[in-house]
Amino acid sequence: MSKHRKSLLLIVGMPGSGKSTAAQAAKALGFRVFSFGDIVREEVHRRGLEENEENVEKVANWFHSGREYLLAHRLEKKLRKIHTAKPFYVIEGARSPKQLKELKGHFNVRILAIMLPQRIRWARQLARGRADIHTTEDASERDARESRYGIEKLLARADWRISSNCNEKEFRARNKRFFASLLK
Repeated sequence: MSKHRKSLLLIVGMPGSGKSTAAQAAKALGFRVFSFGDIVREEVHRRGLEENEENVEKVANWFHSGREYLLAHRLEKKLRKIHTAKPFYVIEGARSPKQLKELKGHFNVRILAIMLPQRIRWARQLARGRADIHTTEDASERDARESRYGIEKLLARADWRISSNCNEKEFRARNKRFFASLLK
């Protein structure tokens, strides 16, 4: 490995916390943003499946049944081919300590946790109209699945935390200030 390893900033958070909004702020400032969800969707297509929530969830569960390292490995291969002038790549949606371990073997890794109380996250998920979230019980089941993947361990290891318990304009401003501060 070279002395000058690329760096990653992982955006982590429970479902509905605001990870995608944080990633959008990074992208607006010119950071290269990638998502573990993109890797899952690529596998859906590789298998010749229709990209729908059922197939994406099925493939995500396949990755998270002892193959978490494989998600990180595929992301690592993709990042090796891409250049960025920014201090790091931004990765949205890491969920497990196994992914973190795999990535740390190849990159300098820092973690940004997006935090939001459960009841607000669930209300946001219900308002989004996702096909798999119709009730708070559905949201609770999704949280349980994320917990089985190990998301709480990543949240506990965060280098930074941003609360999204505010209006959208303020949350976007918080993220913009955070990512801009990393460029100084």
